[in-house]
Amino acid sequence: MIEIRPLLPGEGDAARIVIYTVAASIFMPDLAPEKIWETLRSEWPLEDIDEQPNRYTPPDGLFLVALDNGKIIGTGAVRRFDRQTAEVKRLWLLADYQGQQIGFELMQQILSFARAHGYERMVLTTSIYQQRAIAFYHRLGFTDIPMFHPHADEEEIALGMDLF
Repeated sequence: MIEIRPLLPGEGDAARIVIYTVAASIFMPDLAPEKIWETLRSEWPLEDIDEQPNRYTPPDGLFLVALDNGKIIGTGAVRRFDRQTAEVKRLWLLADYQGQQIGFELMQQILSFARAHGYERMVLTTSIYQQRAIAFYHRLGFTDIPMFHPHADEEEIALGMDLF
């Protein structure tokens, strides 16, 4: 049975494993599964997960996990970008669970949270190589917008949507 709830203290590494596993399948498909943790942990530490109580605490933000029988299989977060804008972060779902509406449900909870906390707009960035994710966001109503992060590179795109 799939459950979606906030990330609990001590679950950061399990959330990272999901993110690293999916990212490796997209960006490093030849990386051996047993090398994923050590390779990506040093290259992409995801400090925001450790700082989750400060970065993703209501009313400014929320970090969710999707679980299958207690095992984290997906993540999704939202945080304040500015007074009117929330930013989607860390939306990842293991391949075996894609296409089952779990990512959709994570996003619905993220969008509901943002609306309930007075955000007027939602933004996100993603890699141009994540065509499946981009199509998913477009189906939800996101449209391409100018890049809003100053340190983004040419392999990232920005998407946004009005919430009301």
